[in-house]
Amino acid sequence: MKEMNIVEAVPIRDQVADILRKRIISGDLANGERLSERQISAELNISTTPVKEAFRLLQAEGLIYTLPRKGSFVSANASEHAYQVMLLRSSIDGVAAYLAAKRINEELYNAIEDPLMKAEKLINKGADDGEAISQYNDQFHMAIREASGNEQVIAMGNNLSSIDKSLRRLINRDSTLMKSRHSEHKQILECIRRGSCEEAEMAMVHHIRKANMPLLNK
Repeated sequence: MKEMNIVEAVPIRDQVADILRKRIISGDLANGERLSERQISAELNISTTPVKEAFRLLQAEGLIYTLPRKGSFVSANASEHAYQVMLLRSSIDGVAAYLAAKRINEELYNAIEDPLMKAEKLINKGADDGEAISQYNDQFHMAIREASGNEQVIAMGNNLSSIDKSLRRLINRDSTLMKSRHSEHKQILECIRRGSCEEAEMAMVHHIRKANMPLLNK
């Protein structure tokens, strides 16, 4: 297993979950493969506590399962599960962008633009802070869902976003992809500003699917 670099701003359990999730989705950890808490903690030079917590996160996402007295295993079709979550999120956030463009006003626009500009400031400074940029990106998407005015879209979108959050965190550690995603965010906001509902929806769907495809090997 690759060495993990601890980032103080990110809980260790989340970093462990990121590593395991990426290995599961890439197929490096095969379907049905047994996961050993002790082995993983030894390879990463950490205690078993954050590993156990990471296992619980991955189990909640359906990527692993646990059998009493037998241990934890990689779920069958785990990468397909992650792919389906991404497709659902792209569809829900696409609807959110469509509705936001339909309802857009100065107050809603400012709420969406604010996290986008904060992220841009960090990117332009060349700040090596993918976690902060990731948080601003999350706020950008959340603001669009809020602007949709649809409670179901907000609830479903936020839930799906929390499930695939680690995929986005991995993407935001790549400076090239980070700049590309930010440019796409600006295009989405421009479509919303113009009230171009269908263009906003298409831009959002394309953005999410394009960003996640490399990690999902689809």
